[in-house]
Amino acid sequence: MAQSLAHRMIPPGPAATRAQRSECVADLRQAAARSPELVSRATGLPMVTGGIDLVVDRRSWVSSMVQTARRLWDRLDGPVEPASLAARLSGRGTASAIAGGLAVLGTRILGQFDPFAPTPRLLLVAPNVMHVERQLRLEPGDFRQWVSLHEQTHRVQFAAAPWLPEHLLGLVGEVMAAEDEAGESVADVLTRVSRRERPSESNGALLDVVSAPQARVA
Repeated sequence: MAQSLAHRMIPPGPAATRAQRSECVADLRQAAARSPELVSRATGLPMVTGGIDLVVDRRSWVSSMVQTARRLWDRLDGPVEPASLAARLSGRGTASAIAGGLAVLGTRILGQFDPFAPTPRLLLVAPNVMHVERQLRLEPGDFRQWVSLHEQTHRVQFAAAPWLPEHLLGLVGEVMAAEDEAGESVADVLTRVSRRERPSESNGALLDVVSAPQARVA
């Protein structure tokens, strides 16, 4: 439900000709292919080969995040089916809130490395890259390479520290437990997002804004 709603809510991206879109996709693919060697050379960490590099649109990014959420939910032994009608109705409200969050994030995320996919993968969101480079009047080739370098650096980091995914999964479990204890309503979260409240110790991450105060430490 969250995926379907988010697909309907999210705008497709900036206006562009087919040639402009094709050029952006090709540039991002080439930049992603060049980046691992550059990261390895700069950091001294081993070069990472293999894996999956995907250039996607906004809806595909949403679908990917829903797939990742399902995998994390399974690994955290989350319940599969609501036990009651009330739980199912509550689930629909949660799905609506998740869809709204995905629709907002899906217009802003430039790229993302997903270490929890069956084969770790890099996602580069072409419409968002194109939007930002136009908005900031950047040199497209340079900016596309920068985005790819940033995300491929994460790939190298995870390959060099194979314990990281399980460590992050443990932190996700802590966040979920804190959220459950807080018992916030969807309205509470949306109100906080609309006000863009950030605690003084926040690093500015959106997760800090949407999370219950008890979950921010994790």
